[in-house]
Amino acid sequence: MNKIVLDAARAVHSRKATCLEVVEECIEVLNSEKLKWSNAFICTAEEKGMRKAAEASDYRREKEKHRSLLDGIPIAVKDNFCTANLPTTAASKTLRGFEPGYNATSVAKLLEAGAIICGKTNMDEFGMGSAGLNSDFGATKNPIFFRQQYISNVFEKREK
Repeated sequence: MNKIVLDAARAVHSRKATCLEVVEECIEVLNSEKLKWSNAFICTAEEKGMRKAAEASDYRREKEKHRSLLDGIPIAVKDNFCTANLPTTAASKTLRGFEPGYNATSVAKLLEAGAIICGKTNMDEFGMGSAGLNSDFGATKNPIFFRQQYISNVFEKREK
């Protein structure tokens, strides 16, 4: 399990944070300039729906009826997994606008465990690659280099 997901799950489980607080943090990151620059997500879930799911998870936790360690934790899935409430394109213009009426088994199991799908991540078109460079939605960039790229762009503009 990813360290960030595990840390969030532990914080919620130990009641140091609520599911809603974790989702609010996730929404803040999803809306950040850095994440948008990285082109890591093809689409994100509706904020209102994420908050509603987090409130339901918090309610289950209050009643000691949480579904699993992942209950109320935001999770992103690759865009090649079908999701009933989000478009699935496999990073290809060919599938643009495709909204399956069902969830992939892996997504269904995450939802049964109470996870909150926060969005679909970018990838090589139809999974044919390994570096995230061949997506019809643009290449994925490493967010570690965000400030470096931003600073380079500022200096380039000044030189012109």
